[in-house]
Amino acid sequence: MALRKSDLDALVYPPGKSRNSAHFVADGAVPNLYVRVYPSGRKAFVLRYRDASGRQRVFTVGDYGHLTLTQGRELARRKMADVVGGDVLTRRRQSSAPTFERFAQKYDDLHLTNLRSARDTRTRMKRQVLRRWAKRRLDELTPPDLLRVRNELADKPYEFNRLLENLSSMYSRAREWGDLPHDFRSPTTDVKPNREKRRERVLTRDERERLIAEVKRLENDVTRIYLQVLMLLPFRMSELMRARWDGYDEKRGFLTVEALSDHKPTKPQPVPRQVAALLRELPRVDECPWIFPSSRTEGHIRSVNTAWRRVRERAGLEDVRIHDLRRTIATRVAEMGASAHAIRDLLGHERLDTALHYVHRAQDHNRALLEALAEEG
Repeated sequence: MALRKSDLDALVYPPGKSRNSAHFVADGAVPNLYVRVYPSGRKAFVLRYRDASGRQRVFTVGDYGHLTLTQGRELARRKMADVVGGDVLTRRRQSSAPTFERFAQKYDDLHLTNLRSARDTRTRMKRQVLRRWAKRRLDELTPPDLLRVRNELADKPYEFNRLLENLSSMYSRAREWGDLPHDFRSPTTDVKPNREKRRERVLTRDERERLIAEVKRLENDVTRIYLQVLMLLPFRMSELMRARWDGYDEKRGFLTVEALSDHKPTKPQPVPRQVAALLRELPRVDECPWIFPSSRTEGHIRSVNTAWRRVRERAGLEDVRIHDLRRTIATRVAEMGASAHAIRDLLGHERLDTALHYVHRAQDHNRALLEALAEEG
């Protein structure tokens, strides 16, 4: 008879049995699948089978709790399919797949460098991947490993989703570059991401004025002007940090920066008079190409987190993120009647769907205004 969830929940390690002895209970639904019950109360799905030489093998599929009964059975079926035609444990020993530590460097050199999100991805890889699995081979990671991480990051659902995307990309590149077989199934395929709620934070006029007032109080001119420009032009943080004087055409009123996605110049961004006035306040240091130079290193500024935290606290807007400034600009121009194509170009997006989101928001905003007007008679 097949185990039910209630049966699984009720399983206990037999009283009086030696704690050094393994206790297995057959699943009854999937051949070779058992539940191993530990003296500590832990329960794990395991496969018990004999290899081609007749030796008994035990393979742990994953812990109950991290896996549901249905998930445990599905993964067990797939593992047994792998075993047919050759022992999976033997194949692991014969594997030539690189370790995460070794492949992460290759992935960085050949792929990550060209991404806009390179910095965040490197940080995540170091914190979430290499800390856990640096010495493990790519073909040794399993869905239960990822489910355990998902549980650990239960209070950070977005972080886990980005990690899952990063790992999926790594496995795709590994197959493409020959580090894994072309038919290798990524462990990320069997793990569902957390449900996400799209962030819609848009600043009101009063909130913008409060932030601007606090930004103007900053003592560091470079940081102050950087944040003021970021509130007026829809650049991404890193793109504006990398802005150079040779990309600024003051006479024509355009600023071109380097896109982090492909390191090519973005479309020239129109520079309003207010921004031009702010840029004139910045001194041009000989042989320094950066509009926003760092006072600590020879390059450009790399972080304004401390200053931004101070601005938010003083303004009483601690939930506002810097990226919300960009979203606010896009929303405002949409409400002014800008087309989706114009918003796409303004934001530097390649696809139109993101820009359409702002147009739809503006339409909803206009509909609410008309409804309010109609109610007034």
